[in-house]
Amino acid sequence: MTHPIDTSPEAIAALLDGVTPGPWPMQTLKTSCGVCHKIGPWPHKWRGGKEMSACIYDDYPSPAEGTDTMIANARFIAAARELVPALAAEIARLTAAAENHNAAWVAACDRIAELEAERDALNEELREARMQAIADGVQFQLDMEDRAAERDEALIRAERSERAERAAHDAANTAIKQRDEVRALLAILYGEEGMGNVTPADASTALARRDAAMRNEGRRQAAKIAADYCFARTTNSGALKSPAVFTSHTWQDIRDTILSALEPEGGE
Repeated sequence: MTHPIDTSPEAIAALLDGVTPGPWPMQTLKTSCGVCHKIGPWPHKWRGGKEMSACIYDDYPSPAEGTDTMIANARFIAAARELVPALAAEIARLTAAAENHNAAWVAACDRIAELEAERDALNEELREARMQAIADGVQFQLDMEDRAAERDEALIRAERSERAERAAHDAANTAIKQRDEVRALLAILYGEEGMGNVTPADASTALARRDAAMRNEGRRQAAKIAADYCFARTTNSGALKSPAVFTSHTWQDIRDTILSALEPEGGE
């Protein structure tokens, strides 16, 4: 049954306690029945410091210089005096390095956690900045639309004001023109000398007479159009149509229809 080997620094130190300092040489010597693989020598504590050696006897070996396994064991025992302390030192070094590595790993993990927290905070700030930028962009667009609407409304008001000014100007010009026409008509009726005695009633009478004259002229034109419509139209062959063709509406009926749309005749 194989037992676990204690490689702790304490176990190795206990194993090396009291061991003769090295290095330990190894030498193969002939014996009466074979060879001896001698390790040492070391000073003996109870024999006045006389040197003694440890021997691995290899009787009747084949080949004569010794069995390979015995030679290997002897070499290993001789090397163990320096090998074990070297291995112990390496274990201690690796243990310290591992502890330092673990400490560095813990520190690295802590730093990674800090950097991740900073990254998350920066990402959150970036997200908020983007949202704010989007909100600002939307607000800017809304402001631009409001400004455009205000501008359009201002243009509409300006256009309406301009139209109103033009209408007022046209109305004023029309009024002035009508005033001048009335004055000219009154001057014709009453002469320049009698213009000072003209009353508003006289002006209304003059305007009524002018309108009656215009209506009478319109009636004459309508009568002419009616006569032309009845008697001047030709058939497809080019001949004049006979009055008998208009069985439902004679030229007089058409004339009366046109004249009925006008006001009754006024005085000349």
